[in-house]
Amino acid sequence: MRVIPENRVGTVGTASVAVVLIVLAVTAVAETVQIVKVRDFRKGELYCKAFEVNKPSSIHINAVGAASGNDREMAANAWIIPANGLEPVWIMDDTNTDPSNKDDRLREYDRNLELEPGQYQVYFFAGPVNFWNNVNFSLDWEQLKAALEEVKKELGSKKSDLAQLEKQLEDGDWKMTIDSDWTAEMEELLAEYQLEITGDNSEIRSTTCSYSSDRVIAEILHPDHEQYTSVGFSLAKPMEVEIQAIGEIPGWSDSYADYGWIINADTRKREWSMADEHLRWAGGGEKNKMARRTLQLDKGNYLLYYVTDDSHSYDDWNCPPPYNPEAYGVRISALSKSDLASVSTFRESSSQLALLSIVRAGDDFMEVKPFRVKQDCEVRVYALGEYSTGSGDFADYAWIERLGDSRPYWLMQERNTEPAGGAKKNRLADEVVALPKGEYVLGYVTDDSHAYGAWNSGAPYDQKNYGVTLFAVNNSFDRSIIAELQEETESKDVLARIVRVGDDAEESTSFTISQPTRVHIIAMGEGSGNEMYDYGWIENVQTKDVVWEMTYRKTTSAGGADKNRIADAHIYLDAGTYRLHYQSDGSHSFGNWNAAKPRNPQYWGISVMVAE
Repeated sequence: MRVIPENRVGTVGTASVAVVLIVLAVTAVAETVQIVKVRDFRKGELYCKAFEVNKPSSIHINAVGAASGNDREMAANAWIIPANGLEPVWIMDDTNTDPSNKDDRLREYDRNLELEPGQYQVYFFAGPVNFWNNVNFSLDWEQLKAALEEVKKELGSKKSDLAQLEKQLEDGDWKMTIDSDWTAEMEELLAEYQLEITGDNSEIRSTTCSYSSDRVIAEILHPDHEQYTSVGFSLAKPMEVEIQAIGEIPGWSDSYADYGWIINADTRKREWSMADEHLRWAGGGEKNKMARRTLQLDKGNYLLYYVTDDSHSYDDWNCPPPYNPEAYGVRISALSKSDLASVSTFRESSSQLALLSIVRAGDDFMEVKPFRVKQDCEVRVYALGEYSTGSGDFADYAWIERLGDSRPYWLMQERNTEPAGGAKKNRLADEVVALPKGEYVLGYVTDDSHAYGAWNSGAPYDQKNYGVTLFAVNNSFDRSIIAELQEETESKDVLARIVRVGDDAEESTSFTISQPTRVHIIAMGEGSGNEMYDYGWIENVQTKDVVWEMTYRKTTSAGGADKNRIADAHIYLDAGTYRLHYQSDGSHSFGNWNAAKPRNPQYWGISVMVAE
């Protein structure tokens, strides 16, 4: 007789794990091997036992688990997978189990199973019977009345709660919170859970639960809560690789919770993402999803990423885990072991080939960076932001403009973006943009919610790069072509400008033109109900005449709140000296918005430029 410690790899809501012993007893006469005998589970505990079968064998399984409200899964059950596999060769479910005579919520499996030679892992998940994962509620009136009657029975001994419920129903208030102590009842059910497996020959031996391979290029397995991890690898030649990934994709949410992706570290191009895959069910809870495919990668450096949210991960499942919990995460494998000779470790250097960046943008953030392009070139613009389908506009976004020109040269819009992972409102712009020789401004702005470090729904997959980055398009790019300017300088075409105006301002500046000139005016301010509260005008210094004024009728929406208005006009001015004015009231201005800020808020004010 020998003693083997069992592998209990996770619980719901607690990291503590009970350590018990399994007795492997061999009866010489009957040649019966006891592979597993375990009970006394903790709520949400996941048990694993690995064993090897050396010849075709028959095993006998006796298991008691529990049903759930979902036809596709059980609250507590056992299953067997081949070692390193993702699909079960046997699973205990509603179709092959019988109701227990001890409790109608318990299900029992008691029969033989034939196994071919090989290595296997048997799991048992001790989920509580009151899991609410993926329960579908019907609004059928008769079913609803029946459900309410059951609730009333539950509250029969709690007269005050029952009276409160009946009053709520009379008042049409359907919001109900019912406190029920499941602890004692759950403990009774847990005491009935069990798993016992015996074999018919002595050549069945114990092994270790694992998910191993001799072809691994890179992997991120067993991720913890709120993890954002990357590993790098280099390929010395083009190679076809195999990707296996398991994560959490709730069907009721617009967020990807736990998932992985691959980027080219040299170009920042996304080569693969779980978010782009047609995912399959991975077993257990409906939200367990997996992707499995081959992918052709060129020679180069790559980064494999995996991100998780704050729940349902290895060692802490909040619903039944996938069939192979050891494979939770992502793995890249070579198709042939000999290909590993062309694989090496890659460590990303700081801002790998990044030319200019504004990243990790939090709430109420705005930053601009002027830069010079010394010769015509192409760059990759990589920007993450927040798009509101309600307003049809971006709340967090990036832009590029020519120095001195308020109109964007490149702008993050719905048409040039794609889903960025996480919530649907996360959008990604990733495109090559031609930049002629000249001076530019790179800018990024956010509103007061859902930004780096303060997400109000699913975060995008590339959280640390939330913002905008300019990358070289390839390794041969001459980085000296792009030079950041220490401070923003005005273009020679700008005649006068008053921008980034705050509350209670009265600002003015003068400019002179030596000949009749067509000018371009951009003015942004606050207005509603045909009246402007923050606005600008141009006055002829000699005649004191107002030659142009920002009125409500001359404006259109500036993005953000309805009261954000913008005027974009062209007029002719005679030779002479002019004074540019801007005035604001005591609220809603640059840096002190009381409603959604406009697009390009740095131009809140008035600018006059020589028209092209």
